Parts: sequence; C-alpha cells; structure tokens
Amino acid sequence: MEFCILVLLIMNLFFVYDADYCKEGLSGNWLGDIRNKKPHGDGIYFDEHGYKFVGEWKNGFAWNVKLYGTGGGLGGVYVNGKYIPK
Repeated sequence: MEFCILVLLIMNLFFVYDADYCKEGLSGNWLGDIRNKKPHGDGIYFDEHGYKFVGEWKNGFAWNVKLYGTGGGLGGVYVNGKYIPK
C-alpha cells in the first residue's frame, strides 16, 4: 500500500469521492474504495482543514487509520475504529 500511496502523491492524480457521502457532513477528497456510497477498504481522505487520513475504512468509518496533521506529523491513529491520540 505504501508504494501505491507514494505513486499517487508523486503523480498528483485526481481524487475520487462520492458526492452522496460528502453530503453526510464530510467535505474533502476521498481516494480509495467505495461500497454503498461510503469509503470501505484502503484509501486516503483529505479533509477541508488539510488533515490526511490514511488506511483502512469500514462502512464509512476510519477503522485502522493514521491521522496526519497539516505539517505532516502523526496526530493519532484509529485502531479497530477507536481513536487513539498521539
């Protein structure tokens, strides 16, 4: 997965997101798998504040995800759906 993320960041590809999912309160960009109009599987979410969430999602929820701040530092992680601050 790290190689895929690196290639996508280097190539600066378009982000893929589902408009119905964004209407549920999220406004940002989702690059990854979608199931039932929600992020599901591996992906990257960039929110409107510049935070980056990288990892595995289940039914629209961060499951095993690393959260990076605007400066690129690790801000916390989600492990099995529970947030653990840094």
